[in-house]
Parts: sequence; structure tokens; C-alpha cells
Amino acid sequence: MLYDNAQILELLALAYRRSGNKLFLQRAQETFDWLVREMSTPEGAFCASLDADSEGKEGKFYVWSRAEIDAVLGPRDGEYFADCYDVTRNGNFEGENILNRLNRLGRSGRDTNELGAGLLRHGAAADETRLAALRHKLLAAREQRIRPGLDNKGLADWNGLMIAALANAGAMLHQPPWLAKAQEAFAFVERHMTRGDRLGHSWRDGRLLYPGLASDHAAMVKAALALHEATGAPEYLARASQWQRALDRHYVRPDSGGYYLTADDAEGLIVRPDSTIDEATPNPNGIAAQNLIRLAVLTGDETWRQQADVLFDRMLPTAAQSMYLHASLANALDLRLRSIEVTAIGPQADQFAAVALELPFLERVVMRAARPQDLPAAHSGRALSLSDSQTVALVCAGQKCSLPITDPHQLIATAAAFGGGEVAQLAG
Repeated sequence: MLYDNAQILELLALAYRRSGNKLFLQRAQETFDWLVREMSTPEGAFCASLDADSEGKEGKFYVWSRAEIDAVLGPRDGEYFADCYDVTRNGNFEGENILNRLNRLGRSGRDTNELGAGLLRHGAAADETRLAALRHKLLAAREQRIRPGLDNKGLADWNGLMIAALANAGAMLHQPPWLAKAQEAFAFVERHMTRGDRLGHSWRDGRLLYPGLASDHAAMVKAALALHEATGAPEYLARASQWQRALDRHYVRPDSGGYYLTADDAEGLIVRPDSTIDEATPNPNGIAAQNLIRLAVLTGDETWRQQADVLFDRMLPTAAQSMYLHASLANALDLRLRSIEVTAIGPQADQFAAVALELPFLERVVMRAARPQDLPAAHSGRALSLSDSQTVALVCAGQKCSLPITDPHQLIATAAAFGGGEVAQLAG
């Protein structure tokens, strides 16, 4: 599922930045490679899903027997690969093997769990270069199998989640190809799935299902904001504001400050869905609350923050009865209460912004401006004493801001002093 991989890509990026464990970075890169190889349409969108079954059998395309491993890799490499990837003669799934690195003891008796560090990876003896070459051989052999079905329609909400994930993770981990792929998919949604200031829900073979859902607008606003922070391009912020206004105009539920799933001019239903619960994807109310907070910072328009506060006031009493089912709303509240704002100003603002983007994206908002006068009016007071030739960064939390930072290498430490949670963990 596209949305599962979007969420795990963000999680892998955060885990790598916090732990430094290269396994997480490797898995993130492999997820991106899979996305390009398996889930991209010729038009630039991301496909919705790949089937789990093929030829009428669950997992047939993906699982391996020990005999197949040996036939492709040979006995010596086959034995080594089997030991690293939990491959046995009897199999670990209905007589076949799901390749994994989670087994606690290989048949060699080596302990492959570093329990003290809490990291799931094979021991230091594993030669990752050798394993990568063996995986490449198996991947080539797998291409000869009958492929599972591909659902190649483009969904605006699921594409939005993946675009945001690629932008956030790509900026954090300095991966320009990830960011470029996010921009390509975003351009597709703008070109094929947007009518005026509103989105459709699904696209396939030139046919658009319109109007879209609240989830489509919330996820694509998130995508636009992530791309704006990652690139500084103003058109992404303008599009985010436009889609958010459309969401407020056609989906808002006045009594709660939240959103119905369907538009006010969509085909009539007996009851308009308005769940606030997270399911396989974050609830659009939780995503929208986070978006509103970022919009307030990035545009300088406090009415967005006031709108978010109304949503919190009306929804949190209900959410408090089942916080596990409202994690996206809780994350939005965390952003509201503990986020730090990093403003890079000057001719080399992009250099400072690149450092700021290494901070965990759950807790920071990054702005940049070539000149002090280019900042939103609400933030102009932060840069009154700066000249156009200076390049500095300011870190703010609440009503307090740092002194101007003139060395980008000092930015992370300053952010840690102002922030908490993941920001402090990273700097520590």
C-alpha cells in the first residue's frame, strides 16, 4: 500500500537521524528504489497498491524456497544468504521463506540481535556489500515470475502522504532525488487532479473522480507545505493556502471546527461521514490541524492558528477518551505547544535552511527569505536590525527568539536549547 510506505519512510528517516544506525538509512533508500521501480506511473503519479497474491496464491511473487536460493546464488553464497535471511529447508511461511533479518540466531549460532542497542540487524560479520550483490541477483531472477496485480490509479490523498514523506525525508537526509520525485508527483496532481482551487480524489487513464475528499485536500496541503519548507519555493505555499481555503469552504463542520469527509456539493449521502479517528492513514482532522499551525507560521497569518485552536478546543475532549485512536491530533497539539521556528535570512539563506531541515520535521518549521523585508509582516520585527548583505538564522519558540546565528554549524545546538523532544535528542 502506498500510504504504508509513505509513513514508514518518514519513520525510517527519523530513526536514522536519531540513532545513526545505517540500517534505517538503507531501508529508506530501498523503499525509495521500490517506489520508483514498482509504483510510479508514466505520468509521474504514484500507484495506489500492489497485490499481495499472484497466480491465486498469497505471497507467491515474493517468497523463496531454499532450493531456489541455491539455484540462483550457488551453494556457497546460498548458504551464506540463507543464514543471514532466515531461509530454511522447511520455510517460515507456508513451506516457503519470507526473507527477513529479524531472526535472533542464525544457523551458525551467531547472535544477530544487538539487544542492548535495541537494533534489529545482522551482526558485524555480515558483509553488506556482498549481501547487496546477492539481493540484486535474486531480484533479477524474480523478474521472471508472474507479477502480482498493480492498482495504478492515482489517489490524491495517498499521493499527498508520499509526496510529503519524500520531501521531509529527502530534505532531512540530503537526498535530492527523493525531493525531485516528490516535485514530479506534485506537478502531476496539480496538472491532472486539480480544478480551480479544488482537488479530485482519483485519476486513471485521463478520468478524474471529482470532487475529492477532505483527506485529499489535507494530505495535499501537507505535501505542499513540506515542499515549501524543503525548497523555499513560494508557489507551494500559495497552493497550500488555496487548497486549505477550499477545505474550509466545502468540508468544514461548524459545530466542531473539524471537517466532514465529503464536500457540501458532492453526491448526497444519507449521513456525511465525519469520523475523527485515525485508521490505516492519519485522520484528515489531525493532518489539517498540523497544516493550520504550519500555515500560521509560514504566512504570518494568525487566523490559521486561531482556527487550529478552535479545532483543538472542540475535539480534544472527545479525543481524550481514546488518545490511541487520535495520535495525529495529539501530534498536531504537540506541534502547537512545542514547535520551534527557524528563520534563515540573507543571500545564503538556503545554506542555513539546509541545516535547519536536518532537525526532526515533527517539531520544527523552517522559513527563509533573501532579504529581511521579504519576511511575512508578522515576522518582520525579528530582522529589523539586519542588513541585506547579512545572512543569519533565528530560532524562535513561543515569544522567545535567539540572537542572530551567523554560523550554520551553531544552529542545531541553538535549536536544542530552545526545543525539546526529538530536537533535543538529535542535538544531544
